[in-house]
Amino acid sequence: MPQIRAITINGKLIEKAKWEVNTISNMREGQSLQISITVNDDKLINLCGKQNSIDCVIEKEEDGSHYVVLTMKIMSFRHMLDHSTSELDSQVYLSPINRAVEEILTFLLDKEKCNPKFIEILKQM
Repeated sequence: MPQIRAITINGKLIEKAKWEVNTISNMREGQSLQISITVNDDKLINLCGKQNSIDCVIEKEEDGSHYVVLTMKIMSFRHMLDHSTSELDSQVYLSPINRAVEEILTFLLDKEKCNPKFIEILKQM
């Protein structure tokens, strides 16, 4: 099954940023792709709400839960053929559209690897 993987703007893999998808046939390098992730942190919700950017949008569900929609850019594709099974495995690599999106994505998926300066900004919210 194809996978979508996120990388930093500098090209480093974000370990916990991977999703299996049914198909990647309609994706093209250079296109933008938006991902949504549930948010439970009130300070992050507040910060994202102040961003006032289409690249980082907070949405609220009818049940009161929040999620953030982050804009990513499709950077490259990787196709691997397993010669023993003749199966093709594909991966799409996405990069955050800007540093703010990268910091938010990293905070949501892997707080231990989040930039300490970003954590300090959140604490001040």
